[in-house]
Amino acid sequence: MTLDFASSPPLDKNGRRKPLTMPINPIFNPNGNDDINHRSIWFGETTNLMQLNDVRYSWAVGLYKQMRENFWVN
Repeated sequence: MTLDFASSPPLDKNGRRKPLTMPINPIFNPNGNDDINHRSIWFGETTNLMQLNDVRYSWAVGLYKQMRENFWVN
């Protein structure tokens, strides 16, 4: 899904612009589309499961592992 921010949102009955609203996604969505071509931060429809086997940016896997190793709780 691509967003067109150049086009203006629709007007309400008073002539003011309506804000874009994001749909509320469930925490776990087994019917979500987790394909790389359909992943999106905004207005995405993911399963909300972290999958490091098939990532769009390969450098993110190493960064995630390094951040995980540097995190600890007292």
